[in-house]
Amino acid sequence: MHSEVWEDRLIELETRLAFQDDELFKLKALCASQQKQVYRLEATLEHLLLRFKALQENAGSEKIANEKPPHY
Repeated sequence: MHSEVWEDRLIELETRLAFQDDELFKLKALCASQQKQVYRLEATLEHLLLRFKALQENAGSEKIANEKPPHY
């Protein structure tokens, strides 16, 4: 009877370990996927910042070009 209790406990622990291994694998895959998404978002943000800066620079030069000279 005593060995049956130990065997049941061992089976329970092995089952839990297998479940945890599976969950760890899933979490690693999710983490890798999210990291790729972060890299893409960072690249998009960098691109948008460059475009925004270019638009700011162009907006400043257009404003000056469209202004009437002070003698009018």
